[in-house]
Amino acid sequence: GLINNKNEVVTPFEYDFIGSLECCRRLVKKSDKYGFLDGGGHLVVDAKYDYADSFDPDEEAAFVEIDGEYGYIDINGNVEWDD
Repeated sequence: GLINNKNEVVTPFEYDFIGSLECCRRLVKKSDKYGFLDGGGHLVVDAKYDYADSFDPDEEAAFVEIDGEYGYIDINGNVEWDD
């Protein structure tokens, strides 16, 4: 989970992993699935991916994989799947 400088919980303590903030998104892992939080610690992309990388600041996208399909997700949650 995440707390602010007032020791208030801003993200529940329910994730196995929370990454650093990249492109206003944090990679999270919950029950072996990956998703993303926004800069305020709110879930903006459900933890449904089998694998994901943190956002690349140069590309403003992150690699994701689900059910053997691979692609890149943008900060709005849109995925462009590889053929």
